[in-house]
Amino acid sequence: MKTFLGICNLLIPIVMIVVGVISSREIPENINTFIGYRTKRSMKNIDTWKFANKYCGELWKKLGIEIFAISIICNVPGFIFEIEVYSIISLVLIVIQIAVIIFSIYLVERELKNKFDENGCCREKKK
Repeated sequence: MKTFLGICNLLIPIVMIVVGVISSREIPENINTFIGYRTKRSMKNIDTWKFANKYCGELWKKLGIEIFAISIICNVPGFIFEIEVYSIISLVLIVIQIAVIIFSIYLVERELKNKFDENGCCREKKK
């Protein structure tokens, strides 16, 4: 059971890293509703689409690696404490991992809002 929990604790970070690597390298050429970072703002046009997918991919790689390291550290108590304590640690860890995913959506949307206007046109940097 402890091994199963340990594997479950690592699933979200591993998926984030893999999806991050793929998303930052293999951006879908066409805006679609199946693959990629899909929000109203990211699907405005091809520029917002490419930016959002690349930014999200890079962000997920970074966050995934950080969460993976934290998850490894949190798995150590699994071999020390009873299963009941380790189950609680695992639950808290997975809730934090999901919160990081939700927070990453906020970060991507904020960057989209800063880089593009409401119509999806790139904001020019003021000199």
